[in-house]
This record gives sequence, structure tokens and C-alpha cells, in this order.
Amino acid sequence: MGNGIDFRLSLSFVVTTLLLARIAWIDWRTRRIPDEWTLALVIWAGMQLIWPGRLRPSAAVIGLMVGGGGFFLLAWISRGGLGWGDVKLAAGLGALLGFPGVLYGLSFGMIFAGLVAGGLLFTGRAGRKDSFAYGPYLALGGWLVYWISRSFGLG
Repeated sequence: MGNGIDFRLSLSFVVTTLLLARIAWIDWRTRRIPDEWTLALVIWAGMQLIWPGRLRPSAAVIGLMVGGGGFFLLAWISRGGLGWGDVKLAAGLGALLGFPGVLYGLSFGMIFAGLVAGGLLFTGRAGRKDSFAYGPYLALGGWLVYWISRSFGLG
């Protein structure tokens, strides 16, 4: 009351942070993102739609389709270079960030992953054929856009 902190915003931020951190950690350790965690992300995104001042449901659905659909095409074209867990994570981030937020979140994630992968290749710590956990960077990019949009009232 009067302290300038919105409990719903704080709860939303904490739960989103913990959920994305857990997904990132699991993928980092196992190179796999379990369906139950991506489903939890989609459910959490849906729950946030009931709070005033959040995304419109249409933006969340379009974000889910753009994130999931775009990464589905990338996974199909790359023939195993991108995992299906990453596809489902992209869909979940789309539901969370909406459209066009999902484009920013996934772009940041791809940039972060590219920088790390480039650094590993440059230093010789990884080769072109080595596997790479993509989920942590997608989660980081999504979290960054989520934080920016909520902190500055953009979504």
C-alpha cells in the first residue's frame, strides 16, 4: 500500500524467473527440456492473462504460434540441429511475451547463443559438430524481454 511495489508484478516476475531458470538449468545439464516444464510455462503465461494490464489473449496466441511455428521450421530445416524442446520453449516464450515480444526475446536468445558458440569455437573449446544447449540462451533472451516489458510497462 503506497510503497510502489505491485505484488502481482513481483509474484509474476519471481515465478517467471524461477520457471525459466529451471528450464535453462535442466537443458544445460541434460541437453533436454522436458515437456512438463514447457507446458508449465504455457500454463503460467495463460494464468497471467487474467491480470489487468497484461497481454491481450490474441497477442499471446499469435506469439505462441509465431515462436513455436518459426522454431518448428528451423528444427525441420536443421534436421536435428535444433531440438524439439527448443521448439516447445519458443512456443511457451511466445505465449508469455506475446507478439511482437516473442520476436525480440528469441532474437536476443539467438544472439546470446551465437556469441557463446562463437567464443567456444574461437577458443577451441568446442568444434562445429559438438552439441550445444540452446534452451538456456532462449530462456535468457525471453527473460530479458519479459523484465524490460514489465519494468517499463510495455506489456
